[in-house]
Amino acid sequence: MKMTKKRKSSKTFAVFAAVMALLCAAVWLPEVFGFEAHYVKTGSMEPNIPQGSMVYTRAVELENIVPGVDVLLFSNDAQNKSFTHRVMYIDYKNELLYTKGDANNGPDPLPTPFEQCRGRVSFYVPYWGYAVQAMNSAVGKIIIALIYIVWLAVEIEGCKSRKKAVK
Repeated sequence: MKMTKKRKSSKTFAVFAAVMALLCAAVWLPEVFGFEAHYVKTGSMEPNIPQGSMVYTRAVELENIVPGVDVLLFSNDAQNKSFTHRVMYIDYKNELLYTKGDANNGPDPLPTPFEQCRGRVSFYVPYWGYAVQAMNSAVGKIIIALIYIVWLAVEIEGCKSRKKAVK
């Protein structure tokens, strides 16, 4: 009976560790290849990019943007806001981008300065952002820490039981 519990504990932790490794890899591994990972907070790009997705962007030059095709991620650090929309028109003289969310009826009311462009969306993973956001939240970190503590306690207890059985 004790061996079954030990095996279940080890298998459960192995699955948990694998999921955590996958989440971490999804966020940090793309950076090795020059991508930035970002969480999509709204459904303005649905159905093409669902809310809760992780988008992976790369830097892009203004002259390489294709209106009507390219989806860019913009960030306004002063307001701590970001959004992902499709570029519809470019004002090259003033370096302004006119954008639209695919799910929105009309274009965005104001153009966005190119300086706020974080990069072109290269690919995305649907709904993966929900898991990453949960993992990065305070509650998520506490839950992860508690799972590790409980696993460690079970492992220590298992070691003590094995030592007693050997004696």
